[in-house]
Amino acid sequence: MERKTNRLKRIALIAEYDPDFAPHTATVAAIKHSCIWLGFSGATEWVSTKDLTEDHVRSFDGLWMAPGSPYKHLGNTLSAIRFAR
Repeated sequence: MERKTNRLKRIALIAEYDPDFAPHTATVAAIKHSCIWLGFSGATEWVSTKDLTEDHVRSFDGLWMAPGSPYKHLGNTLSAIRFAR
């Protein structure tokens, strides 16, 4: 089986980022560690729920609903979850 090219995987971290909230910094570290272990390049980008659009969500290879509610826009959050499902 031929392996696909190793292109950068973009992962949206959907939440209201807080650098003082330990789960947020741990999430970034865990994803970086996983990418190394799996052997591909990964880049994370924090996306506020107030800024989410379907087009924006589609531009990522993966979505990660991060902890730390309340989210600024619950409707956008639920739409992103439905899209991922």
